[in-house]
Amino acid sequence: MKLLFPFAIITLMWAFCGMGDQSEGPATNNKPAESKPEKKAPDRSEVKTELTNLAREIAGAAKDGDVTFLAKITTDDFQLTDIDGKVQGKNKVLSEVKEERAIRSFEIYDEKLVSLDETTAVLSYTLKVAGKNGRTAKAQTTDTFVRSEDRWLLKSEQQTLVK
Repeated sequence: MKLLFPFAIITLMWAFCGMGDQSEGPATNNKPAESKPEKKAPDRSEVKTELTNLAREIAGAAKDGDVTFLAKITTDDFQLTDIDGKVQGKNKVLSEVKEERAIRSFEIYDEKLVSLDETTAVLSYTLKVAGKNGRTAKAQTTDTFVRSEDRWLLKSEQQTLVK
């Protein structure tokens, strides 16, 4: 008898909340949900390649001092966290861009697409910069991209010096 009361309450709540069998009962005027065309999930491999190429273009534009390209490819609220931990907004970053004559080359490798959905993606990679003086430096870099009007824009970049 002690167990009957809790089952009665559960059954009553089940029926009251409409969780019971709904095959019988008054007909309702509910229309079936319209089926929306399913969006095709982005192909991770293609997006990784696209974003890696974009990261190379961004690094090349930064090396060449191409402020116009960098302004177009970054969001208005873009933020950079550099290897010293300094956080700067888009206007400050762009104001400091100039042709880097001391850099001989750069290389992006060990790319990983950390996350991806329809509107955002995070790409992590190692950026190796070689100077004309023969010295090199590496930074572990994480870029966050947002999808806007069928193209990816860089929303943030964070760099950590690798020793």
